[in-house]
Order: sequence, then C-alpha cells, then structure tokens
Amino acid sequence: MSGPEHLPFDEPWQARLFGMAVTTCRAAGWEWDEMRDRLKGAIADAPGRPYYESVLAAFERLLADKGVALPA
Repeated sequence: MSGPEHLPFDEPWQARLFGMAVTTCRAAGWEWDEMRDRLKGAIADAPGRPYYESVLAAFERLLADKGVALPA
C-alpha cells in the first residue's frame, strides 16, 4: 500500500501538468506510448530531478516533435 510519501507529485499543479499531457494526447489522437517513451527518456537523462520536471520535459519534447508551437 502506498501512502502520501509515495506520491509522484508534491503539489496539485504538478498532477494537473500530467493530466494536461494525457488530455492533449487523447484529444490529438496521439498514442500514449509516444509520451511514455519521452518520459522514460527524460527520467533517464536526469534521474535525480523531480518527477514533474521530467513530465514537463517529455511533454515539451512531444509537442515540439509534433510541431506544436509553444508561446515564448
């Protein structure tokens, strides 16, 4: 059984970031595997950083790879 000490996110906004990635993939018709693979790569690239930072890095990479322009 996992308790609060095992949650991957420290703040609600961090979980919402993950939710945005899930929702974006579904709405765009992208395979979740594309996001998952980028997330695994982001974790491997910087294993000590917070999980939400890896989620953000992976989501940004996915959007860039799909040609989605992010505001500056």
